[in-house]
Amino acid sequence: MTVIARWIALDPARRILLLRAVTALCAASLRVRLVPFARIAAGLGPMQLPQPDAGAVTAAAADQATARRIGWAINAAARHLPFECACLARALAGHALCRAAGL
Repeated sequence: MTVIARWIALDPARRILLLRAVTALCAASLRVRLVPFARIAAGLGPMQLPQPDAGAVTAAAADQATARRIGWAINAAARHLPFECACLARALAGHALCRAAGL
């Protein structure tokens, strides 16, 4: 199956997510190339462990599904871009998409 045929076979929600992943990867790749790592790391904020609460069980399953879809979109988009996407660029793009999704 060709790339175009796979694109056509996708449902509209996945197409939109894939386009958002391409945009996020392009922005993150530029950021990795142009901004010093210390500034990138400082912009991400401090590392924090998640704080589970009693009602988080059902939300966690939905959040995990959203995170899996974002991971799929980032990896699928990175495979087809005309430039190499480093793991840091993929992580930054995934971070941006997760934040936009409210995760």
